[in-house]
Amino acid sequence: MTDDGRNIVLGVIAAGISASLGWLARTYLRRRGLRRKQAFFGLPANSDCLLAAMRERLPCSSAMSWL
Repeated sequence: MTDDGRNIVLGVIAAGISASLGWLARTYLRRRGLRRKQAFFGLPANSDCLLAAMRERLPCSSAMSWL
């Protein structure tokens, strides 16, 4: 194998290793962020959360009428 061929093979291997390490780091950070959000809201591990919000905002007079 010539020097050029060896450099190409080593470059492809290095790119593959770098890509896999970047993917692992990104996955770790995403999961860590999710665990932190779950802990902040007091959710147990592997639980789901549903946030329900109204689609349209009520006018100020209607919103305050129930007080």
